Amino acid sequence: MKQVLPVKTKRQLKAFIDFPHVLYKDDPYYVPELYIAQKDLLTPGKHPFHEHSQLQLFLAYQDDKLVGRIAAILNNNHNAFNQAQDGFFGFFDCVEDGEVANLLFQEVHQWLNQKGATTMIGPVNFSTNETCGMLVDGFDSSPAAMMPYNYPYYIPLLEDLGFKRR
Repeated sequence: MKQVLPVKTKRQLKAFIDFPHVLYKDDPYYVPELYIAQKDLLTPGKHPFHEHSQLQLFLAYQDDKLVGRIAAILNNNHNAFNQAQDGFFGFFDCVEDGEVANLLFQEVHQWLNQKGATTMIGPVNFSTNETCGMLVDGFDSSPAAMMPYNYPYYIPLLEDLGFKRR
């Protein structure tokens, strides 16, 4: 059985941060983020983003095994400046399973709709001051600073959900 749960506990936050390390454990080009930096980024009171905006982290499970993660992000400063109602997704990592990806994005879409967002943009981890975008080429080399890393299968997963490259 596949399900998506919101992150509410410290244990779930740790699982959210650690999931990419499990997903990419055998990939020689994956460079892990520093755990403490990710924890500070995602913890209210530790990063200035949380003073003006909101996020909700989600974890996907299949038969009690963690198989994906994503964040729903509402950047109120972005929306005020741009006079928009944009929502964002970020921190997306997932096994190669369209159903899991779909479940994660359904949760993000629902959360953003409840907050009044009318669009979903991403991947963006808070704002352009953090990592954003997705690797679409160069899967056979290590990423540069501020460059995300992902498997090539992320491209069709997102395209199958209706996302387009810009």
